[in-house]
Amino acid sequence: MQRVFRFFKRLWAIRSGLAIVIFIVVVGFLDNHSIYRLISLYAKNSDLREQITYYEQRYEEDTKALELINSSPDAVVKVARVKHRMKKDNEDVYIVVEK
Repeated sequence: MQRVFRFFKRLWAIRSGLAIVIFIVVVGFLDNHSIYRLISLYAKNSDLREQITYYEQRYEEDTKALELINSSPDAVVKVARVKHRMKKDNEDVYIVVEK
């Protein structure tokens, strides 16, 4: 029984330090608005911003290709050959992949 009383007496002596440690654990890891969640959301936000720039560039390229297709019939053949790898019946297409 003396051991239990000594244990609680020590806990009572370090109550402010213990409260600070519990506060840091709750705010840092267990809360919905924790520091860990904030860092992970920041990383996800960075990835999404990179995807936005990629798709904006792709949109601009596709818009230019669409304008080119609408302007001349020769461009339709060029876009079909380059983007969609289409070919005529009497020719072969070789695709070179660089690593």
